[in-house]
Amino acid sequence: MCAAYRTIPKFRNCPISFPIIGLKYLFRFHFIFDLTTFCLAIQGWGQEENLEKNKKNLKNILTFIFNYCILNIISIYETICCDKMKLTTLDKSLQVIDLLSKNPQGLSLMEMSNLIGFPKSSIHHILATFLPYDYVAQNAETKKYSLGFKFLSLGRVILNSFDVRKIANKYLLELHDECKEATHLAILRNGKVIYIDKIDTQGGLSLATYIGFRTEPHAGAGGKVLLSELSPKDILTIYHGRVLKQYGKNTITNIDDLFKELEKIRKQGYAIDNEEYYEGVRCVAAPIRAGEKIVASVSITGSIFTMTMERINNELKELVMKKVHKISSEMQW
Repeated sequence: MCAAYRTIPKFRNCPISFPIIGLKYLFRFHFIFDLTTFCLAIQGWGQEENLEKNKKNLKNILTFIFNYCILNIISIYETICCDKMKLTTLDKSLQVIDLLSKNPQGLSLMEMSNLIGFPKSSIHHILATFLPYDYVAQNAETKKYSLGFKFLSLGRVILNSFDVRKIANKYLLELHDECKEATHLAILRNGKVIYIDKIDTQGGLSLATYIGFRTEPHAGAGGKVLLSELSPKDILTIYHGRVLKQYGKNTITNIDDLFKELEKIRKQGYAIDNEEYYEGVRCVAAPIRAGEKIVASVSITGSIFTMTMERINNELKELVMKKVHKISSEMQW
């Protein structure tokens, strides 16, 4: 590859061959030449008595128009190819980051290549870009890659931007103190439930959830609450015709059954997860509103032995509904 080609940023790493580039510059040269000819032809058009000269002028005008069109087609092709290349690289980078987020123990280049199907050289180039900025870290002994601490600071910025989290935190603590069970604050984003705050029980039931945890909304009480005011069309868009994934022994896996459950939740103002997400675990949740819109959910989660259905119906559902009412009253809208 010639040095001149490498110094043109627009062409570097773009899937455009030398013949295309040469053709573009050839047409540019002809375009400048034809522009002069075109001007002369326009001036001479209709003034020449000789029919052959008028034909020649017409030919020069048509040649100019043809070359102008070809030049624009080549430029459009070049732009599309370069933009596609940039988007492909960005898409690959995001897939690598997403893969590392799902494998906190770290992955080697070979493991990443096998999992997402990209060449090791491409993955190495992406990781080498992220490493200096601390978006990715590499273990000196195992040589495996994992997410860097930069994402931790970015996550804090995002979490602190949620007004609902600032308002709800003290009520989550109060709820936890009163019921002695784990409490969660969740939102719905891009069809997934995301936990943005959590108060754990000490020495009690250990849950796999954490702040930033993402999952499908249909299997948990908090997720069902967040789905409850969406239209059937919006819910179908979230699942794209997919079968609802089964998590626990009582997970709702039929879309029609889910619609019936959501209608029930809308009427009663709360949702119950009776071993739908985890076996041996129950949950009750209610919605936080800003105005009339549901913006988040608060849930209480515990063992089936401490959270009996009797306790949920007689105590916990009222407790969580009172807390979300207080939070909703402080929300700006």
